[in-house]
Amino acid sequence: MEIKRKLAKLSPFFQSAAVIAISALFVVSIVYAATTIGSSITTGGNLTVTGWASSTSATTTSYLYIGADGTEPNPWNFQGGDLYVQDDVFMGSQATSVASLWVGSAGTADNLNLTGGDLYVQDGLEVDGNLYLTGTSALTGLLTFTTATGTSATTTNYLMVGSKFTLPASWDYLEDFSVSGDAVIANKATSTVALWVGSAGTADNLNLAGGDLYVQDDLEVDSDLIVGNKATSTVALWVGSAGTADNLNLTGGDLYVQDGLEVDGNSYFSGNATTTGRLAGLGGINNFTTTTATSTLGLFVFGNTGTGTSTLGVGSATQKGCIELTGGDALYYRIIVDAGVLNVVLGRCN
Repeated sequence: MEIKRKLAKLSPFFQSAAVIAISALFVVSIVYAATTIGSSITTGGNLTVTGWASSTSATTTSYLYIGADGTEPNPWNFQGGDLYVQDDVFMGSQATSVASLWVGSAGTADNLNLTGGDLYVQDGLEVDGNLYLTGTSALTGLLTFTTATGTSATTTNYLMVGSKFTLPASWDYLEDFSVSGDAVIANKATSTVALWVGSAGTADNLNLAGGDLYVQDDLEVDSDLIVGNKATSTVALWVGSAGTADNLNLTGGDLYVQDGLEVDGNSYFSGNATTTGRLAGLGGINNFTTTTATSTLGLFVFGNTGTGTSTLGVGSATQKGCIELTGGDALYYRIIVDAGVLNVVLGRCN
């Protein structure tokens, strides 16, 4: 009975202890599941969250580190509002930087002061949409576009359009321009130095200055070709789209004319002039001159010691002249001067 009375006295204590234990277990369970801070929390040490944390706003005057520890880039100094994210960052709206944005963990910004909205990309940059540049674009490497449109494009190095191909010897990657496909220019194409057509060849007679044009292979002009100065060919010049050069080897400066040739001025021949048709001189004076004496009979070409005003000179003081005539009856007659006597005899001059 004594023990029963003592247990009865202790019963309220056990009941209270049980209530406290159950309450503590409930509070611990609630705190473990979620903690809600109504106002603010201040800690002098570290705040560690082993699960996840949700906040309408988070502010730090030092730095914010999200994720496992990693290697921070060079600008990171653990103060002044640094943010480190170990994995991906997703932003539902604009991402704005009042100073600059650095993409990559290393590198050196050689041309940027990293103020006023600069963007530095350590490695490659791919833009699937449009890229608009209102300032100057400076490149030390290669910039590749599928298509590009701009009001102006400037480079102090070189510009390549299309796929890379075998470049000519004059290409030195300094202020050069290459197009692997067609280049269409709607207005004038101007070169203040020279224009080279072809990927090889040698300009033997040009200094490639002052507006020279070098064509490695053939040149076809469907309309007029106007040459303000000398036109020179080291091989031959063919005038016409057809014909056959029966008496020329088309080397060493030959001229072939398919159809008629009209000379309004003087025509000088230092070699032989041969015709299978007629040679007609309409008015004026026919002056055939040579500095080389000849002993063959025929129409003598007199020396360049003077020009008659109304006569045809055949022969000279050192060479007899001969004029050949035919009467159309298959007989030829020659007119010669022999011992001071004019003779007309049967036969040809040579």
